[in-house]
Amino acid sequence: MEKPQHAPQPVRGVVLGDTLSLQREQHCRLIGRTSALDISLLGFSDFGSRHETNTGFGKIRRVATSDFFSMHTDAAFSTYEDELQTLVAVEQTVAPYGPALIDLYFRNVHPSFPILQKHTFMDRHRNGDRQFHSGLLAGMYLLALRWWNRDPVLSQHPKPSVYRLEELAARSLSMAMQHPKLSALQAGLLLLQRRQATDWGLTVQLVALGQDLGLHIDCTNWDIPIWERRLRKRLAWALYMQDKWTALVHGRPSHIQASDWAVSALSLDDFNEEFENADQQMIADDENEEEEKSRVIFIQMIELTSIMAEVIDVFYTQRANAEFERGGRNATRLILERAKPVQLKLKEWFSKLPSVARMDAYTPGKLSSNGKRRDA
Repeated sequence: MEKPQHAPQPVRGVVLGDTLSLQREQHCRLIGRTSALDISLLGFSDFGSRHETNTGFGKIRRVATSDFFSMHTDAAFSTYEDELQTLVAVEQTVAPYGPALIDLYFRNVHPSFPILQKHTFMDRHRNGDRQFHSGLLAGMYLLALRWWNRDPVLSQHPKPSVYRLEELAARSLSMAMQHPKLSALQAGLLLLQRRQATDWGLTVQLVALGQDLGLHIDCTNWDIPIWERRLRKRLAWALYMQDKWTALVHGRPSHIQASDWAVSALSLDDFNEEFENADQQMIADDENEEEEKSRVIFIQMIELTSIMAEVIDVFYTQRANAEFERGGRNATRLILERAKPVQLKLKEWFSKLPSVARMDAYTPGKLSSNGKRRDA
C-alpha cells in the first residue's frame, strides 16, 4: 500500500499548534507531582511565549503555575507510519461515503454525546484536511452506520464493512496508547457506545490514557485555547460516566476516585464553540432545539452518575461489605442509615430535573435525546 499523501491544509480559525493535546505531530504526558521531575524546580525554568522550555529531559510545557506536561514527537515511535497507513485503510473502507457518514454522525450521535469539537472538526473536514486520528474516524463511521438504512440516498448502496472498521479501530487504538492524544480517547469512548463493545479492559485503558493527558485535573485556568479547555471538560466527564457505569455493570472497582478528581462541573457555556462560521450557524430551529435539550440531558446524566457512584462507594466496595458483615444483627440498621442521605440526593435530583430531560419530553417521529423510543 502506498504511503498517504495528506499534506497539512490551512484551516480557518483553527490553530492546532496552539493546543496542548491536539497537535498533529506531537503528544503530551502529564508530569505528576511524585515523578522524577521536581515540579517546584520546573517552575524556575525559562518558559517562552509558547510556555515551553527545553531541558535535559526533553521539551516541557507549562499550562499553569504548577501543572506541566512533557512533549514528545509522534514520529519517534515505531507505530507512526502504521497509523498513517491505517488512516488510509479506514477512508478506503467507507469511500466514497465518508462525508455523508460524517454528516449522519453529527446529526444523530453528537447531540447526545458531545465529546468532539463539532465546528472545528467540520471546518477541517470541509477544507480538505484529512489528518484525523484513524481510530476516531473509524468510531464515527461505525456509529453513523446505524442510520445507513434510514438515509434515502445511502440506503440504495451496499453498506461498508462493519467488521473491517472494527478491526482497523482496534489496531489504531492499540498503537495510540504509545502516544496519547484526546483523539485516541474520543475514539475509545465512541467504540464503547456500541452494543457489541462491553470490554471492561478497554475502559480501564481509557482511564489510564485520560490520566496521562491530565483530564482528572481542573483545566479552567490553563494556558490553552478556551475551546480546548471546554472540550477537555466534556471529555473528562464522559470518561467519568463510562468508568462508573461500566464498573457497575461488570461489578468491578471504579478506577476514578473522588480524592483524585478535580474537574469542575459542566455548564452550558462548556458546550459553546469559539470558532463558528456564519454558514455553520444556519441550523434548523428544531435541530438547534434538540441540541440544546441534549446538552441539558448530558449534564443531568453526569449528576445522576455522581449519585450512582456514591451508591457504589457506600454499599458495594470491599470495605463497605466488611463493615456490614461486622455489623451482625445491626447490619440492616446500618444499611438504612447509610441509604438515607443517598436516597435524599436522588429524590432531590429527580425533583429538580428540567422538563426537557423527563421521559415524556419527546415528539413522535423526531430524534429524541432523552432515551425515549421514538416512532419511525
